[in-house]
Amino acid sequence: MRNIKSQLFKILLFSFIVALVAGCGETTDEEGDGSGGNGQQQEQGSGNGESSGGGQEQSSGNNFNVDVTSINLNSCVELDATIYKVNTTLNSGCYVVKGKLEVAENKLLTIEPGTAMVFKSGGFINVKGALKAIGTPIKPILFSGTTQTAGHWRGIQFDNAVDDRNELANIIIEYAGSWYYGALYATGSTKLKIRDSIIRNNELNGFYFDNDVALNEFQNITSTKNAERAGVVGVNALSALDGTSDFTGNNGDDYVVVNSGTIAKDQTWNALNVPVLSVGQIIVPQNKLLTINPGAKFDFTSNGFISVNGALKAVGTGATKNGTTTTKDENPIIFSGSTKAAGQWRGIQFDNAVDDRNELAHIVIEYAGSWYYGALYATGATKLKIRDSIIRNNSLEGFYFDDDVVLNEFSNVTSTNNEKTAGLVGAKALSAIDSTSNFVGNIGGDYLSVSGDTLTTDQTWNALSVPALVLGQIVVSENKLLTIKPGAKFDFSPNGFLSVNGALKAVGTTTEKIVFSGATKSTGFWRGISFNNAVDTRNELSNIVMEYAGSWYYGAIYANGSTVLNVHDSVIQNNDLFGIWIGDSATVTNTNNTFINNADGDVHQD
Repeated sequence: MRNIKSQLFKILLFSFIVALVAGCGETTDEEGDGSGGNGQQQEQGSGNGESSGGGQEQSSGNNFNVDVTSINLNSCVELDATIYKVNTTLNSGCYVVKGKLEVAENKLLTIEPGTAMVFKSGGFINVKGALKAIGTPIKPILFSGTTQTAGHWRGIQFDNAVDDRNELANIIIEYAGSWYYGALYATGSTKLKIRDSIIRNNELNGFYFDNDVALNEFQNITSTKNAERAGVVGVNALSALDGTSDFTGNNGDDYVVVNSGTIAKDQTWNALNVPVLSVGQIIVPQNKLLTINPGAKFDFTSNGFISVNGALKAVGTGATKNGTTTTKDENPIIFSGSTKAAGQWRGIQFDNAVDDRNELAHIVIEYAGSWYYGALYATGATKLKIRDSIIRNNSLEGFYFDDDVVLNEFSNVTSTNNEKTAGLVGAKALSAIDSTSNFVGNIGGDYLSVSGDTLTTDQTWNALSVPALVLGQIVVSENKLLTIKPGAKFDFSPNGFLSVNGALKAVGTTTEKIVFSGATKSTGFWRGISFNNAVDTRNELSNIVMEYAGSWYYGAIYANGSTVLNVHDSVIQNNDLFGIWIGDSATVTNTNNTFINNADGDVHQD
């Protein structure tokens, strides 16, 4: 099929060259209004939709091919450096370009199907107005060099070309890229559509679109065999890149690069056939939503990260359980480092992102954590859901959620092989962490770290795969209930303790005891649990182990004021001072408890 198309193109090209020799060339519209009488020659076609203005045929993977070596350049029309100050059409044929072709503002240059534009060294097209080059699969438009060497000519450059008529389809750009950053290069607020085309064998990048470029269409593009990468885009152009384009086979890395920038509007990023390489900060501002489709892959350089003030919805597909695939349709979203080493990039940061649409599912975050406190980092009153995901191989913590973060869901998350612990959360977020998540295998210890905080709502803490490491004072406010489920384990730092002004209900079972211990197993390592005038009758400690506490106040369990507390069927051991210290007005029921090796005695009653 390729040979047939190639031979057909050669026959058609020969007929165009004969027509050119007979006097065919460019036509102009002196009025410059871009209307019908501007010399554009419309093809009649055969009912197959081919026309110079339509370009509706799809190239079906861009399997068309035009070989510049088959063109007799001596038969081509030569074009000197020119500024097109009126609307102009280049009729189908062959042109050798000796310098710069410039399209002035508000003017349109139309190139008809089947045209070959062959540039001498240093030649290029500079568009300040509009360029419309729409070929067909049978009659593509070729932009090439008189020498088949990457970088022989500069390329096609759009210079703040805000004209809506800029459109490229079924074209080939090759052997360009000697200047600026890509063979197809757009700056400023250029508006551009490109589809069903090939960009190949160029110096530097295949394409380069600045941050403010409005890329209204970018579909079915093959960018390959370029010296650096397939292309570079600004953050607001990335959403136009579609999943049918092919960016593999470049001589540098198989990446599309995205530059630093701020999302200007709600947008969706597609899964490409290569990873996106982020080289700086990507900001999602307030009230804006960035959606990332399943299967998308991102690699970040050392300065790369995503900062969310608005909303990020990155929802892949497929189930993950403890880092393994459980369904055949798994298509996660991967956020990784350009170098596979812990701390290669900063991570994903939510900064007071109060948008309810923040959601992460079936994602992988890896090799991050070079900045702040974790690879996944949230501060302020951020609202976030995360489920069915993997956080691994990061520097610092796997995740870090500040005290005021509203963690609406945290389920089936594996956080492993991070340099510190699985994560650090505020005490108010701990109730969202579910028992199906896996936090084992971290270098800094198999813990989920919990910072001190005041609980102002009723909460329930689940039994996790690792102990919770309590770093400071956790206060249960008056009239509030903290429920701890059977099997939960807590290790406390020297400054860690529970202070109950409301109610604490920690009821384990004979086979799933709740353990309150010290991070170091030595007598009096941490303060203990204090009940401060906690008159709530729901206070109950049952089937717990209370150990290595008693460094503060008078006992490992301390009840003062008019506290009401029921302690039963528990083990209280290896504590400094007393196992239980009861103030003169407190009512403590002490039933069927086992006391072992408490320094000052088992129970003290004022």
